[in-house]
Amino acid sequence: MDQENGVIPGIKVDKGLVDLAGTNGETTTQGLDSLGARCQQYYEAGARFAKWRAFFKIGATEPSVLSIQEDARVLARYAIICQENGLVPIVEPEVLTGGSHDIKKCAAVTETVLAAVFKALNYHHVLLEGTLLKPNMVTPGSDSPKVSKLDVAIRFCFGVVVLLVLYFETETTTKLYRCDAILFKFTCPVLT
Repeated sequence: MDQENGVIPGIKVDKGLVDLAGTNGETTTQGLDSLGARCQQYYEAGARFAKWRAFFKIGATEPSVLSIQEDARVLARYAIICQENGLVPIVEPEVLTGGSHDIKKCAAVTETVLAAVFKALNYHHVLLEGTLLKPNMVTPGSDSPKVSKLDVAIRFCFGVVVLLVLYFETETTTKLYRCDAILFKFTCPVLT
């Protein structure tokens, strides 16, 4: 552990995706079995946070209510198990970018998914102050016409925690500056 240099170790604890029966090719994340025991081991080994992802695809009938509810429940169960074992859970509901949907559809699906996740976190008594939420970027589908960077920035600004791994540093910096400018117009404090 390299906490002397400000590095806090964490670990991905899900065990990957499996098909979600009763859906049109949607998935759910597995790994809740023995998660408590594994979290205890990870904590003893020095980990202080954990990460778990759930994926939501946008299609003609997706994401289904079943997929949203199941993955929100799984994320909440993971989060409370982590907290009960001393780990800060990073909850990552990710709406996938594949497809021809527009940015408004992505925004609507993201809002629905986040609402379900917050409801499940509350239902499972997850301490929200001890949780990090890593939402997806709200963008049009990869097969859809592109939109302005300002449009993406407006929808991007209101995430809780943003870990930017798919964007180049200059593009990320530009988006964050745009968020700062937009939030400043609304006289909201920007945390740095």
